[in-house]
Amino acid sequence: MASNKIDIGHVQKFDGSYFHVWKHKISLIFKQKKHLLIIEGIKAKPIAPTTAQITGNVAQVLATNASSIID
Repeated sequence: MASNKIDIGHVQKFDGSYFHVWKHKISLIFKQKKHLLIIEGIKAKPIAPTTAQITGNVAQVLATNASSIID
């Protein structure tokens, strides 16, 4: 499973100077991790499925497989 943590320890904390350099570094990190479109508001943040949705999907797969075995 991929980690959701992003290491930005090597990027100096923004202190009000050189905004364009800081923004470029942060943007590259988010782009690499495929979060930039979410941060810019272009793409919606993915929503984790609920337990009920997962259980329903498993039940549906089992029912589909069972009917194909019976037929």
